[in-house]
Amino acid sequence: MNHVKVFSQLARKLVNKNFRQSLFAAQDAQSILTLLETELTF
Repeated sequence: MNHVKVFSQLARKLVNKNFRQSLFAAQDAQSILTLLETELTF
């Protein structure tokens, strides 16, 4: 998948309050990566 599609998916997810809260609550980089892998298709 190209980077434009990933950024597009991420932009749509960032509108969601629950997703943003989960992202900000992540304790470390691995937690962020796990969240992104769960929520995005890339």
